[in-house]
Amino acid sequence: MPAGLTLLAPLGLAALLALAAIVLIHMRRRTPPVITVPSLRFWEPASAESSDQRRLRKPPITLPLILQLIAALIVALALARPAMDALPGMASQRTTPEHAMIVLDGSTSMLAQAGDDDPRTKWDFARSEADDLLGEWQAGDVVTLMVAGSRLETTSASTRPQVDRLRERISTMDAPGGIAGIDAALEVSADLVLPDRSNRLVLVTDGAVRVNPDIAALVAAPIEPRVVGEGEATMPNVAVTSIGSRRIANRDDTSRLSFAISSFAPEAVRLPYRVQADGVDVVSSEIDLAAAETRTIEVTLPQGTRLADVTVDVRDAFGGDNRATVLLDGSGSGGLDILLMSDNPAALERALGALPEARVDVFPTSTPGIRALATGFDLVVFQGISPLPDDIPDVPMLFVRPTQIGERFASQGVMAAPSIDRVDAGSAILDRVDLAGVTFGNTPAYLLDTSDQELVRGEANGVAGPLVWRGEIEGNPYVAFGFDLESSNITGRVAFPVLIARSVAGLTEAPAASALGLGEPLLYRASQGVATISVVEPSGEATILDVSATGGSVIFEGTGQAGRYTLTGLGDAEQVLEEMTFVVNAGHPVESDLRVNDALAQSLQGASAADEAVTERRGLADLWPILVAIAGAVIALEWLVFSAGWLRVPSYPGLVNAIPRPGGRS
Repeated sequence: MPAGLTLLAPLGLAALLALAAIVLIHMRRRTPPVITVPSLRFWEPASAESSDQRRLRKPPITLPLILQLIAALIVALALARPAMDALPGMASQRTTPEHAMIVLDGSTSMLAQAGDDDPRTKWDFARSEADDLLGEWQAGDVVTLMVAGSRLETTSASTRPQVDRLRERISTMDAPGGIAGIDAALEVSADLVLPDRSNRLVLVTDGAVRVNPDIAALVAAPIEPRVVGEGEATMPNVAVTSIGSRRIANRDDTSRLSFAISSFAPEAVRLPYRVQADGVDVVSSEIDLAAAETRTIEVTLPQGTRLADVTVDVRDAFGGDNRATVLLDGSGSGGLDILLMSDNPAALERALGALPEARVDVFPTSTPGIRALATGFDLVVFQGISPLPDDIPDVPMLFVRPTQIGERFASQGVMAAPSIDRVDAGSAILDRVDLAGVTFGNTPAYLLDTSDQELVRGEANGVAGPLVWRGEIEGNPYVAFGFDLESSNITGRVAFPVLIARSVAGLTEAPAASALGLGEPLLYRASQGVATISVVEPSGEATILDVSATGGSVIFEGTGQAGRYTLTGLGDAEQVLEEMTFVVNAGHPVESDLRVNDALAQSLQGASAADEAVTERRGLADLWPILVAIAGAVIALEWLVFSAGWLRVPSYPGLVNAIPRPGGRS
């Protein structure tokens, strides 16, 4: 078979049997024609053909036979569906309806320049790549677009108008920012695989992402990474990756600024930087950093400072993270101090540490004097234990699989791998928390106090009990998770950090953080009487959030621009009840590292190759329509030949030669 030619339905070659049938039909002897002769006198001398002579004869080489054989051959080839690599200008189409899952990396790093002298960003190239992929849509295909940033946005299209609207939306879409939740997108993709279509997943990214190979292996489709902007930029990136402030004890209205400068260059660099207090330079210096080094710097700010800025004065691949700002005017909180009591804090520490401006201190469960230790913390989290009755902290608390305190947290029976039986959909803690598919191990059936509020209930083996609930202990609010994190799959799902963030927002008094990373959601707890929240972005665009629909806590996710935001709480009559300002900084310890992950392709190799054979046929030009057209032309030509009477009438030379001619020899 010629190189580049593929038979998509080789069983269609069975139609070649029609060639033998056509030849056999033409080999059959025809009924002798009626010939008028003047006399039968000379019939006997004629070389008469015996009636028992074989019925078949040698195939007659005639034009109709040749044309019919050609037509049958072409039709048989068309049934085998030959396809070849599409040539320029040749239309190509897939042979099987496809479900294309496109994961578009919308993280902060995608806002970096694609090249040293190219003002376009990697996000611009990623949108163009996604548009090209949508342009491959054919009738019968399904496309699912997932934009992965600090949140995951999913859109599907299965008709031409839907695909066109999706392409139009992508052309104006801004990158959501934050850390790309690629693992979360892969988990969703594993549930979206369609059994009646060829499935494939394309990850469009700058390559500066990490993927869990075990999660990638769950996707029953091949995964193709497409890295945009790779090798275009040669300038390394540096960034202000964190910033915060603390009041200095015994010094009125004086704060200490703490910030971190990171270099992601392959060699040592010297970086000039400036610190400004309310727009006035207070420090102008340089710092020497080794390759891939991060260093923390502290500066005591002048008394009464309300706004502090840090700027690294260099030209690099991403200028947006060279500056960071923090507010000290009291319009936002100074962050959350969280005390975590746990012997296995990994999952909880990650989720708590991801909260804006959260500082997490971990202590083992055997640590005594928890009440005294908790002084100065905004929240205490207990995992697998509970404090003694006389050692309960005087702050809000979050319990995970608590042990009994007196009569509190008593249980009756055990639920074996319970399933969710009931959910309080109106609870602010569960807002946008998707618990579908979450599994739990053996869980005690806790007995709730009459004042407790059950948020999620589970049931198994005839036993029912709360999985998530809230209440008060000695006047301090708490939220409790009755299940064990290690025996549940919730820590690997998007629902877990959202549930932790919602729970913390419902417990802590701090209304919001004063500084966020690009793409990080703002959690805000409105004061009593506030009906709506207005958030004005740096561009001047305003977003209105309904407080009454969320039980007093709102989440603002539109932090995709670096700069200053203004939040205003409005009453029923639209009167201003509260106002605060917060800033969004682009610098991040992970997202400011623009170096391509060389292990990305390897991490994606665990994906199933069940559809690999179909995937390899993408971009083939199907030849059967051309062959059918040629076959039709040949059949039409054969019909014209037959209609024109261009058939030779069979001759009988024996009879003709036996008839004497006048004047001829006998």
